[in-house]
Amino acid sequence: MEITTYTSYERAIIHKIVPYFEPLHYTLQDMEQHPKYIQDFYQHELDRGLTANTVIHYHANIRKCLQYAFQIGMIRSNPADRVERPRKEKFKSEMQTRWESGFGPTF
Repeated sequence: MEITTYTSYERAIIHKIVPYFEPLHYTLQDMEQHPKYIQDFYQHELDRGLTANTVIHYHANIRKCLQYAFQIGMIRSNPADRVERPRKEKFKSEMQTRWESGFGPTF
């Protein structure tokens, strides 16, 4: 894993995911029984104006953490597998061709 990738994951966890969930005091078992709590977080972030692609990155972090909890027996299933992640947004280029910009072909 690239250092920049690790840093972006770490920042998302420390500055976005933990601050949302920590005051709610959910246990792993709460999350397992109520995957809606995860879905609520995604909606909260989308309502704040974050892009679906950013929330998808948060989903990957949450899912990976919960998958580890599942693998070591702390929960019986991964609740992140039972929520709907946002649909990925298509990339829209801001560059225009010469034709679109009104310059047209040069002859």
